[in-house]
Amino acid sequence: MTALARAGLPVTTKQLHDLGNLLLAFVIFWIYVSFGQFLIIWSGNLPREISWYLPRSAGGWQYIAVALATLQFLIPFFLLLSRARKQHARRLLPVAVMIFSTNVIEVFWLIVPSLRPTGFHVAWLDVVAFVGLGGLWVGAFLGFSKRQLAAALPAGKEETHG
Repeated sequence: MTALARAGLPVTTKQLHDLGNLLLAFVIFWIYVSFGQFLIIWSGNLPREISWYLPRSAGGWQYIAVALATLQFLIPFFLLLSRARKQHARRLLPVAVMIFSTNVIEVFWLIVPSLRPTGFHVAWLDVVAFVGLGGLWVGAFLGFSKRQLAAALPAGKEETHG
């Protein structure tokens, strides 16, 4: 949406507000699912399942877990409660970038501790994999963004919703 606004295409305050509300809903859903899964495993004391959490609670990985909860839930939750932040693209973009960046770190936290039980460290192949996969996604995005995916509205007609 921010890219559309910068390109001069009409993006209304209502659309940005809806996007901010959707972002807030996903932030709440993420913590609901993550904490719900942890609570069920912890209260059930399921040895087969708790073994997944053990490597992530030591060796430096526990600090990443706290950072994930802070950067992917606490800070975005309180920032997205503001109506003014959700109605301006310049204020909404940093929150979206923070959530996306933290999501990349979460994927790293979900996968790597199973491969390196000795503790936290970033290998050079981790960086190569991130850059390679990120490059593929950016290339696909740029390739698709050159095409018109849907018919544009006739001039003078504003889309109404909600």
